[in-house]
Amino acid sequence: MQAEHTLNEGPTVLIAALRNGHADLRKTLKLAHTDDIDQLDSYVRNTQVLTRTELNSRLATFRVLPAEVLGIIIAYALSAEEVVNAPKNTVWQGCVPMSTALFNLLQVCKHWRNVLQSFAFPWTVIDDHETELFIQHSKQLPVSVHVEEYHSQLVPRLHGLGPRLRELFWGPLYSGACKADVLVFPAPQLELLYLDYFNEHTAPTNLPSPMLFLGHTPRLRRLHLAGHACLPGNHFAVLTHLCLQNVCPGLKFAAIVNLLRQCPRLEHLAFIGYMPLHPDDPDPHPLPPADTPEILPHLRRLSFDRVSSRFITNITHTIYPRRPDFALQVLQVPINRLDTILLCMCAVPYFPPHPLTYLAYVRPSWHSSIGLVGFSARGALRISTAHTHIDSDNWDPDRDTSWALAQLDRLAPTAVEEFSFDFLRIRQNQPPVGAREVFARVRAMPRLRELNVATNDLSAFLSMLYSGFLAPLGVGAMRWHLEVLRIYVRDHVPGQVPVVRNVFSVVDARMSEALAIDNVVIHCDLDPGLFTVTLDTLRAMGPSVEFGRMADLGDAVTVQALLVA
Repeated sequence: MQAEHTLNEGPTVLIAALRNGHADLRKTLKLAHTDDIDQLDSYVRNTQVLTRTELNSRLATFRVLPAEVLGIIIAYALSAEEVVNAPKNTVWQGCVPMSTALFNLLQVCKHWRNVLQSFAFPWTVIDDHETELFIQHSKQLPVSVHVEEYHSQLVPRLHGLGPRLRELFWGPLYSGACKADVLVFPAPQLELLYLDYFNEHTAPTNLPSPMLFLGHTPRLRRLHLAGHACLPGNHFAVLTHLCLQNVCPGLKFAAIVNLLRQCPRLEHLAFIGYMPLHPDDPDPHPLPPADTPEILPHLRRLSFDRVSSRFITNITHTIYPRRPDFALQVLQVPINRLDTILLCMCAVPYFPPHPLTYLAYVRPSWHSSIGLVGFSARGALRISTAHTHIDSDNWDPDRDTSWALAQLDRLAPTAVEEFSFDFLRIRQNQPPVGAREVFARVRAMPRLRELNVATNDLSAFLSMLYSGFLAPLGVGAMRWHLEVLRIYVRDHVPGQVPVVRNVFSVVDARMSEALAIDNVVIHCDLDPGLFTVTLDTLRAMGPSVEFGRMADLGDAVTVQALLVA
């Protein structure tokens, strides 16, 4: 009976295997002598006892560990699978991690569950699942709260969590009450706040500004507000990061300016989606006097995503940033009509005194959006057009090209020393749309020293470059001199034998005089023997030539890396 009792306490899979084997044995030996069956039955039972004893001895190893040591082990297991859980749409990620291993560790045994529940740190990320369990076991530690459900039972507990609320992510689904009416308690430890008011977008606009958390958020540094019909009236004394997303168009432009005036320490300001416009919307915007105090003197980064050019112009001329270490990021600028080309953001006032020394033109394919990346001594610029599907009635590759060329002209690239073009996809011996216009502007950059080009056809590119097809070439004082030409050859299908056309095969002394290049560095994963004719011709034109693999880039920086950064 003791063996049977031990068996019942064993793992389910082991019990089933032993019992099935026992039953099969009796069925197979049903004609044998009873004593033989009893002996085998005794052997099986002894095997069960020995197996259970071995399993218990292994589990005992964990049970004899002190709770503190087991806590260290658990802490390591939790940290190995840590993630920062935040809504997909939020810009500012939280800093309170949660572990995907928590619930797996809870299932190890009762002893482990007791140890886990005695520690507070694994329970500090609270959402609409097992809310009471997490609130209870997090004890008095600061918590990160995520409200996700329509009828969340967590919202009534927010007031009680106020003193230890460190992060609050409140999505658009909750419909029990207006969020501003719920957040009427102090939050002295709150550092990050995400509020999505999308389900309240029908609320009246331009009402008196609500005072979130009774105005008591002395540590709030990151704030993301989405879908708001009225903006908070708090004075955010230490706020450094602010994102406004899809603000109700009926809201007054002045309400945004008033909010910015309440954020004197702001370093990064971001706008996403639709925004209200300036009531007068003057064109062109008059610049304030140079001695006008800045609204945001500490602002170092200004970001726009899917925001109209008119609003970009409105806000940049209003806040008038003048720091030399300033970065502007404008993504997915909607270009719906040709006249919007004139409403570009590149007339902002801080570029003339801080000219760009690096500039890149990025268009992965002939039908994709266009991006421009630039750097000055301490600042940075990244802008791109909105993606338009090739089947859309609004799609027009020439329109995006015209927009990009207008930006290049307004950026006044007289100080540019390095330029990158990505991607020069050559098909049927023709460059992509807008390539010749871009290279004509590159040719006119007086201080250019280095040119980087990513292409799929090395020989055709060199032929177009040296023949003057991509950019006009001159002689004498008008010749074009480059210290470095860096070429990235890619876009070949792995596993397939590439088709290489060595069309660059004629040495032209006149063209080598018109285009003087000191060094050509080629990065390509293909066999250099495929380009023998092209490389011999290139060397005969005068420059020194290096040929290496993509992995051997060294200190070279690709345009794609700049875009991802």
